[in-house]
This record gives sequence, structure tokens and C-alpha cells, in this order.
Amino acid sequence: MRGPVKTALVAVLVSSLIAPGCVEELLELLSTDEYEPNDTHAEAADITDSHVVNADFILDTVDWYVVETTDDVEFSVAVTPLGSISDITVTLYDGGENWLADDDDGAADSNAQTIVYPAPGSSGNPIFYYIEVEYTGSADAELYGLVWTTP
Repeated sequence: MRGPVKTALVAVLVSSLIAPGCVEELLELLSTDEYEPNDTHAEAADITDSHVVNADFILDTVDWYVVETTDDVEFSVAVTPLGSISDITVTLYDGGENWLADDDDGAADSNAQTIVYPAPGSSGNPIFYYIEVEYTGSADAELYGLVWTTP
């Protein structure tokens, strides 16, 4: 047994053994996701210096990241399920939380979700991209890899 089901079971069992309020702390210890908390746009983890991210859905089913680049380059992001995870949706937003693109093939499979977004300008001005990674499947969800690039 893996993923959210295992996490929920552990939480229920442990909650009866430890003081109230400590369950969340225990779940945080089980997670290997160094970018938590990043559950909302406001909490987006800055991965500008980390082109490769390994994260998990142990604590939640949505993760947010932010990347600073320039407006004169194409932006690409790919998210690949690792292990038993089945369906991920990746959505790209600008700094004002406006939807730019998404990739969700709607299938419960383990293929990578990829977005390639064209350069929105040519001035070389700084621009922020927000990446939302959401687990939408019903099977166990745990690890995924994210890679972003600019040519």
C-alpha cells in the first residue's frame, strides 16, 4: 500500500496514539518533498535555480512552483510520474495568475505531461511563470519529477 491511502491510514492510526495537532508534523516527516508547503499560488516554491525537481503528493494533491526567466525565450515544462502515480495535470500561469496553457490527457496512465510556451515578447524583460502540478487520479500517488527549460 502506497500514497494517499497509506498516508491516511498512518494518520488515523497515529492520531489515536499521539497528542492532537502532531499528526500533520508526522506527515511532514514522512514526505520527501523539500518544496512544501507549496499548496497555493501564494506559497509557490521558487525553482528558478533548480531545473530538475523531485517531489511528492504525500501531504496534498496540488503543488505550485514559480520560475523567473525572460520574455524573449520559449519556456518548457515537463512533469513525469514516478512509481505508481497515474494521472497528473500541469497548468502554466503568468505572474498575474492568468491561465496560459495546460496538459492533461485525461487518461489514467503514467506518461509525462509537457507544456511548451512560446516567447511572449522580445525585450528580454524578466517574467514569472507559475506551474501548478495536480494529481487527479484515483490510484496511489506519490512521486513525480519536474523539469523546466529555456532554449
